[in-house]
Amino acid sequence: MLYEFTLENPHFDHPIQEYTTGEIHWYSGEVGSDGVRRSENTTHLMARLQFEEDYGYGYDGLRCEVTCNGDVVYTFYDTNTCDLYCGQIDPEHATEMGFLIPAGEYIFTFYDENDNVLASESCVVTTPGPVPSLRVEWWGDNADVLENSTLYDMDDILVTLSVYNVFVNGIDYKVEISYNGEVFYEEERSGEAEVLIRATSDPCFPTDDSDTYFAPGEYTVTFFDADGTVLATDTRTFEVS
Repeated sequence: MLYEFTLENPHFDHPIQEYTTGEIHWYSGEVGSDGVRRSENTTHLMARLQFEEDYGYGYDGLRCEVTCNGDVVYTFYDTNTCDLYCGQIDPEHATEMGFLIPAGEYIFTFYDENDNVLASESCVVTTPGPVPSLRVEWWGDNADVLENSTLYDMDDILVTLSVYNVFVNGIDYKVEISYNGEVFYEEERSGEAEVLIRATSDPCFPTDDSDTYFAPGEYTVTFFDADGTVLATDTRTFEVS
């Protein structure tokens, strides 16, 4: 026989404010001699609310509001790590801005489920100069951007849509990859603009005689936005040594 209380899902409260250090760790920007944190020409802002080392509970009820010049631009829920991208702030005009975070003072404020402020800090973003160009980047096994026009013995390749060697994120997009002018891979995606393709993972991928590497030839990667407008395209030649 089951007692009535065993059918309930008990909730044990672990007040978040008792475990947070009240400090924010930033992955973006640098603090100047005037004590102000600044970030120039950035595609994202990332901040994390710090907790005691022995905190082993979840972050349900935790909320982070991000304001810019007094207006709320985005709100994160149930997480202590917040990564803000241009596409989240203004998806309609993200392309026009080169996916850079618009200039302004961004304040990250963390609240518990009772709307108590746990921590609040700011970062000033500046965007000097012209809007940067988006580019397709090809990444090697050592997490290095491959700049050569001819690449040898490629069995897998990571391609990204990037600004200043940082992946674009927070957008809806389509990626298309062609071999000698014929499209062999296309997919609509959302979020981080990257795709990893492997020569041996799909029968539609062209491979060399050993079925180990991509077949020699020209490979073109093109990223489109949700409306079908080309964001960036690039062609490389693959060879097998």
